[in-house]
Amino acid sequence: MPAHTQNTIANLLVIFVLFFVICPEQASSKLLTEKTYKKLSRIHELVSTNKYNDALVKLDALSTKIKNNKYETALVNQTYAYIYASRENYPKAIAYYKKSLTSGALDKRLVSDIRFSLGQIYIMTGDYKQGISILEPMLESAERSTPNVQILAASAYIELKAYQKAVNLLESALKQVNKPRESWQQMLLSVYYKLKQYRKAAILLEELVERFPDKKIYWNQLSSVYFSLNMPLRSLSTMELAYQRGLYVKETELKNLVNLYLLNNIPLKAAEAFVTGLDQGIVGKSEKNWLHLANIWLVARESGKGIQVLNRAFSSDHNPDIGMRMLDVFLRQQKWNDVITLTQTIIDRSNASELDRAYYHQGIAYYEVGQYKKALKSLQKIKNPTGVTGDTATWIQHIKTAVVNN
Repeated sequence: MPAHTQNTIANLLVIFVLFFVICPEQASSKLLTEKTYKKLSRIHELVSTNKYNDALVKLDALSTKIKNNKYETALVNQTYAYIYASRENYPKAIAYYKKSLTSGALDKRLVSDIRFSLGQIYIMTGDYKQGISILEPMLESAERSTPNVQILAASAYIELKAYQKAVNLLESALKQVNKPRESWQQMLLSVYYKLKQYRKAAILLEELVERFPDKKIYWNQLSSVYFSLNMPLRSLSTMELAYQRGLYVKETELKNLVNLYLLNNIPLKAAEAFVTGLDQGIVGKSEKNWLHLANIWLVARESGKGIQVLNRAFSSDHNPDIGMRMLDVFLRQQKWNDVITLTQTIIDRSNASELDRAYYHQGIAYYEVGQYKKALKSLQKIKNPTGVTGDTATWIQHIKTAVVNN
């Protein structure tokens, strides 16, 4: 059984003290003799203190004395049922509840109470269809179709995958209460997801965010639903609000926010959020994260900050991937002296797979600053010209001509 259904049924059990037990005070004084009333009261005292064996002994004695009184027998059978249900002996509890229910001696209110208890047992034990069948007369009555009854029936319909019936009952139940239980709203939300009713889910999540502003899960779910509804800006603003409340304390959460900024073409805010995450220790200072931050700065056209971050990462372990990323930036900006310095560092520290590319760009950079002999020397060190670019030979010939002419 899904967690949301189990939680809701568990809450119902707390509300109703596991199962309804009809106290003597609730019974009709006209139909219950004073002697039986006193004995039932004593039995209920034993039940309330979990002295079930003692209660059963007294019930056995009482049942033989009142067997000719249908009303009193119905109450005794109901008490038997309650005790057996409390001890998780559900088959016996069902049998006694049925005896009480079919006695014809109880008024409508008590019958409804017993139906609810019996419905609970069936649903708890996985007999969802029978549980619904027991609850149906109550659901069809405007007076007896209470929110608790509707929620219980809805939980059974969910297990039977009759999601629209569950939605109808859940929506009706929630409308009848000013402050619905959170578990009820969670159940309705789960069914909205099942039916892909995302607009309704968004409205419900807006209520949950307002009621429980410190529960991160609802902010995340609302953002996700907005995204599913093709509302990326609302998705982003929702995550922003959660971030501003200090709810995001995990790296994955902050990265989700950063990605939404990028998706909405707001790279500057993405970079600022990422930097804050690094400063606060939310985001780890790994090579991968430094590279990611650098790329964000570059997307934001903050090449200076991007290079600064790349240089910091490259200086720590001289990873060739980071070096090559820096090289791409310097090449785009035509910072030839920086290209020369960086490629030499890569050549000194890199593995063979990066050497040809480094020599190639170093040669071009030397050429651009007029150092033709050094340019030629770098290009001639390339072992696999076709692995770098197809025009290496052309460049070498061009630079040889430049050397001769100069």
